[in-house]
Parts: sequence; C-alpha cells; structure tokens
Amino acid sequence: MNLTDQVTALRKDWAENPRWKHVERPYSAEEVVKLRGSFNPSAH
Repeated sequence: MNLTDQVTALRKDWAENPRWKHVERPYSAEEVVKLRGSFNPSAH
C-alpha cells in the first residue's frame, strides 16, 4: 500500500469507525503516515 492509499484508509477509519468519534487530533492523517515506522508486523 503506497502513502496515498494509507492516508486515504486512515482518514476513512477516523471518519467511519465509532472508536474515533470523539477524538480530536491536532495532526493530519498525512503526518501520521509519514511518521510511521517502516516495519509492518502483518507482513511478517
């Protein structure tokens, strides 16, 4: 999944998942994706 797809998926999750309903973020989905590490545990 490329960066654009990751940002889109994260935005969708934040918008649709009730878990995040009342969470306020001072940062964007782009910032979160850019600062993530490169290790993907689901790929191992």
